Amino acid sequence: MAPGRDQAGQAPRDLNGSLRDILRETVRLQQIIIRGAERTQLDYVQNILDASLSPGPSASSESEKADDALTLEQLLDRASLATERLRQTECFRAVDILIDESAQTESGVANTIALPCEAVVTFREAPPFSLRVGASTDTRTGETSLELDGGLINFTGAGDSLHCQLGAGLGASGIAITSLSGLAALVHPNRYLFSKQTASNRLSFGWRKPHPWGLLDTLATASFESALLNRLDTSSYSEFQRSFEAGIQTPVGRFAYECSWRELGQVAPHASMKVREQAGHSVKSSIKYAWMQDSRDDSLAPLVSSRGLAAIQRLVFLRSEVSWQWHAPLAAGHVDEEASVADEPNEVSADTQAMMASARSPLIFSIGAQAGIIVPLQRFLIRSSKHKGEYGGSSGYGAFRPRICDRFFIGGSMNTFRGFRNRGLGPSADGDAIGGDVYYKLGIHLGVPMPINALARSLGLQFHTFCTAGDCREWSDVVSWRHGWRLSAGLGLAFCTSLGRLELNWVRALRRSAGDRFDEGFSISFFQTFSP
Repeated sequence: MAPGRDQAGQAPRDLNGSLRDILRETVRLQQIIIRGAERTQLDYVQNILDASLSPGPSASSESEKADDALTLEQLLDRASLATERLRQTECFRAVDILIDESAQTESGVANTIALPCEAVVTFREAPPFSLRVGASTDTRTGETSLELDGGLINFTGAGDSLHCQLGAGLGASGIAITSLSGLAALVHPNRYLFSKQTASNRLSFGWRKPHPWGLLDTLATASFESALLNRLDTSSYSEFQRSFEAGIQTPVGRFAYECSWRELGQVAPHASMKVREQAGHSVKSSIKYAWMQDSRDDSLAPLVSSRGLAAIQRLVFLRSEVSWQWHAPLAAGHVDEEASVADEPNEVSADTQAMMASARSPLIFSIGAQAGIIVPLQRFLIRSSKHKGEYGGSSGYGAFRPRICDRFFIGGSMNTFRGFRNRGLGPSADGDAIGGDVYYKLGIHLGVPMPINALARSLGLQFHTFCTAGDCREWSDVVSWRHGWRLSAGLGLAFCTSLGRLELNWVRALRRSAGDRFDEGFSISFFQTFSP
């Protein structure tokens, strides 16, 4: 081997060895210098930095100070943790932490114990006001709506934020708020204004505070929402809802309490009796728990990792949902090394670069599962014949049957069951979807990125094929599980935009039941997140 090549290989090894020695150097954080925090209270920032950077409480004796020493690599890891915690507050546009040797030396502390250093933290604060215009899909109705979101960021200097959000649904006749009646009905539930609504609208106010009361890695929230939910097309009624929710997000999950008042009104003349008998007012008080772990690299077109979600609500019944996804790239295409390497970058044309990128793009295989169940707690606690069911009957499940607005509905963009309309799959009565007590959904998806040109790559253009199976049933109809499952399959193109995932699909409902509403052939769908 040539001497020049030996020297070239020895240099990186020497550099790596020197870097490892530097990272193993013992240091001790002596002080934290904060710069750029103008509207933010220093105590709020200082508490987060002290808990993240300092290995323990301040030491007084020389031996205790020696115990506070740590390696430079450990200090850099703590600095990364502090940066992430500060960014979670959404009060700063940028957070930079510089670790430098301290110019001051504490008296009585030998320099041989550890090298004294200091952390210089520089902030670039976010604007005090925020305004966002976008689009989203309501998971309760499956309806796409335009959103206007405004907020006050860090208005107290302690990380607090206030947000106000207005959502205007897109009904069959266009934007729902075509007059002042839509806004007025959200503020005051006038029956005349309520009866004029043809799409879903909502108005919400929210408060959030990261790391509240000295609790790191937690988020306290509170919100009030007034909503008009249009379900005339699927269940022949509309719902007026006012709700309050307060919760706290912790590393082990989110705990929340919700209290809501609902009114089922604007019942269509052709509505079924099972819908009519539930019209009127009801109050729901529930305790919620939700846990989610999302390691996907992209929520719209994931390539790797998985996503898990579990949610539990407790009323007079237990309502639980579980969702899981797994994504993995399959073997990528092979590109001839001699053809992909050129002496000059200009010698590679745009078409050749696109072909090379397409060959390197892997096939993306995804699989997902989702399930939910409603269990009436009183079914196991109360055994008395004096309790009558909601639809008649003796004691048991019928006495505590959940209302139609608390049941499960699947189909369409609500939970990505392609080939079926929103609320188009499951129990129905005279053409009205009434929801189920148990459901499941299994899906597989195969995506092929198509980097034809720069525009296609920026949009994340993808050809995909999919297959979904599932069912939704009432407890009284559990015996039909083996024979009532549905199946759909199709293929199409997907685009990833700043507003969400847009799909142009050709779908076929391969297996369906009487009463299902499905959309076969070509369809356009819009999703806020990807699901197989």
